[in-house]
Amino acid sequence: MKKEHKIILKNRTKSFLWRLGSMVGVAVLAFLGENIGLFELPIWAVTMFGLLSGEITKYLNTTA
Repeated sequence: MKKEHKIILKNRTKSFLWRLGSMVGVAVLAFLGENIGLFELPIWAVTMFGLLSGEITKYLNTTA
């Protein structure tokens, strides 16, 4: 594999992991909140917050 391809693959993998981590974090928060009765968010709101947090972490990752 060429060096350029390895760099691109590495960057895309890091971006995916950042987004995955933020989505998992939001899902865990929603699960905990639902179990203790704080948030009671519908599934579409959890999904939207997960996607939004993914974009925020992507922005933070590219500027850092």
